[in-house]
Amino acid sequence: MIDAVSPQWTIQEQGGTLLVRLKGVWKLMLLHEERQKIEKKLAADLDSKRAIWDLNDVQAIDSAGAQLLWRLWRNHPPLRLDCSPEHKRWFERLDTLDLPPRPPRPLWWPLIELGKFLAEFARDTGRAFLLIGQLIVDLIYSLRHPRRMPWKEISASIYHTGATAIPLLGLVSFLVGIVMTIQLAVELEKFGQNLLIVQTLGLAILRELGPVITGLIVVGRTGSTIAASIASMHLTEETKALRVYGNTPSQRIVLPNVIGMAISIPLLVVWADFLGIVGGMITAKVRLGISYELFLERLPVAVPWINFWIGMGKGMLFGLIIATVASHFGLKAKPNTQSLQQETTNSVVTSLALILLLDSLMGALMTNIGLS
Repeated sequence: MIDAVSPQWTIQEQGGTLLVRLKGVWKLMLLHEERQKIEKKLAADLDSKRAIWDLNDVQAIDSAGAQLLWRLWRNHPPLRLDCSPEHKRWFERLDTLDLPPRPPRPLWWPLIELGKFLAEFARDTGRAFLLIGQLIVDLIYSLRHPRRMPWKEISASIYHTGATAIPLLGLVSFLVGIVMTIQLAVELEKFGQNLLIVQTLGLAILRELGPVITGLIVVGRTGSTIAASIASMHLTEETKALRVYGNTPSQRIVLPNVIGMAISIPLLVVWADFLGIVGGMITAKVRLGISYELFLERLPVAVPWINFWIGMGKGMLFGLIIATVASHFGLKAKPNTQSLQQETTNSVVTSLALILLLDSLMGALMTNIGLS
């Protein structure tokens, strides 16, 4: 078995000709971390037309290592090449392929990559707004023609988004309420303000944690499913079949998901609020000795109802964002498995980023609402 030795080389000048000796293992797995460094150094120091290459001390080489050297030679054999017949066969095969040389990376390539990212971001934003406009048109048309409203798809979306998420969301919210109460109790006991746990826990859950936890769980469960299912329809050509029958994907696929999430996520927020407060209430009795009656009596007094409606509004907004973003990336996907995976991941990452960003902005803008 060949030992894993990193690629090495030495360069000597003899009478105007460079002598390059290679050592070690030149294989794909070992070159992964050092490939760019090797290419940069060798390309800067060498002129393949007047170099003699000695590969007799190379322990092993594969197609990746041979292709790296072939690019350095600009797709032509060097002036002289000393190597074993086994290694030489790799270069003979590459000589018959006529591979194009890799263009050198310009110094300003980070700006090029940034420009590509910004251009793609602008295209995605434009497509998202076009999708929103199409959804508004489809909604108006469906309201004017109730028979065209996808009622079955909406009910299915409500079930898959809401009913199936109840056990997981309830467990997570209950545990969050317990953990928050335990952490807050440690500090409140130091100042003898045990009853402040009611106000602190109520505000945190009703206003922030309830809708945010719900949104994050729905993104992971349903948002990714929507993006993947719509993207897979390109593989099975179901979207083309919809158009053949006079329907649009936005009306039959996207609109039901948007309406279903706008209805189900606020209801899930109520469920998350309830279980979070129940977990906190039980922990407050065990940890701080606050009775259930006292907790429930002080909760509506310490926490204004406006915080509950703020959480509900966040839930509806998050639902619209998740469904729209997931549908957008699903429709954007190309009919291949690699694009399906990539766009599904993009939909999850984008939805999570938008939820956290909008929650931060709304928290900053509504600081004086419900907190005083």
